Amino acid sequence: MRDLVELILAVVDPNAPPLDEQERVELNRALREDPAARDLLADLAYHGRVLHEALGAHRPQSEQDPAPVVEPTRTESGAYRLWWAAAAVAAVLALAASVWLINVNQPALVGDGPAASMANVATLTDLESAVFIDSNEPMTLGKTLTSGLIGLASGRAQLMFESTAVVDLIGPCRFVTTGPNRGRLIRGRLEAYVPTAAHGFTVELPGEVQIVDLGTRFMVEIDDAGVAHAVVYEGAIQVRDQTASHRMTAGQLATITPQGVEIDTMRMPPGESIDVLAMLSHGMRTPVEGGFDPQTGAWTTTWSQHRMQTTRPMYQPATDPIVDGVLRIGPDGQAVTDSNGHVIDLPPCDGQSLGPIWMRGRLAERRSSNDAWLYAFDLDDSWFARTDRVLGLHPNVGICFDLEAIRQRRGAIGLPLTLTGRVADVRPTQLNNNTSGFYIYVDGKPVYAQADLRAIGRDVRFELPINPEARFVTLIATDGGDSSVYDWQIVGDLRLVNSPTPPPASK
Repeated sequence: MRDLVELILAVVDPNAPPLDEQERVELNRALREDPAARDLLADLAYHGRVLHEALGAHRPQSEQDPAPVVEPTRTESGAYRLWWAAAAVAAVLALAASVWLINVNQPALVGDGPAASMANVATLTDLESAVFIDSNEPMTLGKTLTSGLIGLASGRAQLMFESTAVVDLIGPCRFVTTGPNRGRLIRGRLEAYVPTAAHGFTVELPGEVQIVDLGTRFMVEIDDAGVAHAVVYEGAIQVRDQTASHRMTAGQLATITPQGVEIDTMRMPPGESIDVLAMLSHGMRTPVEGGFDPQTGAWTTTWSQHRMQTTRPMYQPATDPIVDGVLRIGPDGQAVTDSNGHVIDLPPCDGQSLGPIWMRGRLAERRSSNDAWLYAFDLDDSWFARTDRVLGLHPNVGICFDLEAIRQRRGAIGLPLTLTGRVADVRPTQLNNNTSGFYIYVDGKPVYAQADLRAIGRDVRFELPINPEARFVTLIATDGGDSSVYDWQIVGDLRLVNSPTPPPASK
């Protein structure tokens, strides 16, 4: 696999070989976990853009573009490819030396002038089950965007502005790009990461309210009643209305109405719970039907009956803000529980798994039982009489949740939490008496085990205290040592409860 710099160059250089799925997952993992990697991406994109602007005027006339180019292609001349490679190398050298190699007499990239509406202001850098509306052109990965409305009916879409600010739009959402370092949220939710190069990134809200970055990661949402909420995950922002400017720091929540701005410390009340699977559904208001591919960690809405065989333990970072990764168990029972590399020993298994690690919510109408991974397990709706969402684990796989990411998003930093839920083996036939195993680990340490789950029409409830400093919780399903045939595990009502007095650990 290419190193980090090469992976980033594949994003910012239109002539570099594109990322494959594994490289994309690895780059997303690095950007999620390493602030230095995020700064490198931001700075490299920024310097590359400046060099592009500066050197473009000095390119030979034969290489000049005869007309403005809306979308970069991979079919440009060899001379231009060589030029871009030189620019990219120069950008890396600029970062290493921390000096400018060229004196650029250009307007600031973060400014917004009269020509902003015709210039490229952002690029679509990631799409996840995205369904667009109100768009006159296809919204495809890598598309460059001018100022204008983005209507997202569902799914997620990630934009990188020319300033290098990164914004995730979560559907349903209506957002307007208004310049290379600013935009306007009309309705819905966005999450922003703003590196140093994009300091001052601004989100405009209804009522002449502005949110101005001071170097941060934050979320803004406008609900159906028109009330805006802003949460700071890292760093600080300013909320400016017509009368005052309010500074917010990490862990604070602002409620913005026509009557003014109210700021409070985001603190999860005692007894309140976090619906983990609701967060896993990517913030969508409707139940998601899909899953994580245990081979790549990518989210997919396509079911595959493909049975996978592994000869060794495998761990893949996942493409979700609250999921650290997914795992497969080796035949000897070894597994890696999280990205910190904790290795555990479980009972030996046959090393086989089937399809994605999936989830779905309550269905509005009956579906075909041929889509068994989503539908056949609960034809009488008994599970959904008690929960809105379920997580499905076929044998010999697992999923690791990032507790720090969950706490940051719900104001639960430093709080004692209790993990609660129900698990059952719900294979659709009882032709044999096979068992399956269910295990929970926290930072690589065992906290719960059910080694002999059977499809006997009942589920098992668990309540587990979670240390305030714990980083990862991992749920694992095994085949019970008697083959993976008919082993279907369902986890429902998965919650983290703010429990000042945690219950005793489940046996």
